[in-house]
Amino acid sequence: MVYLYLCSYVGIDEVGNGDISVSPSRRHMQRDLGICANTLSKYLRELKDHGLIEVEQTRVLSGGKRVYGYNKYILRSHVNL
Repeated sequence: MVYLYLCSYVGIDEVGNGDISVSPSRRHMQRDLGICANTLSKYLRELKDHGLIEVEQTRVLSGGKRVYGYNKYILRSHVNL
């Protein structure tokens, strides 16, 4: 369910370019999927453990300091079993 949700953010022009990254917020994912933060974390961890996604946390400049920004979810186009 979470993987399909992430895939719904992929544009048609990105499909043939290999690995694809999307950046929906955790709050939006929780609301749209009707799940709590712990459940979302569990499912994202399972996707990472199985090599279906990679999560990169971005850094942004806020008040002159570099702080954590949004998560970028990289969907793998090929998975080695």
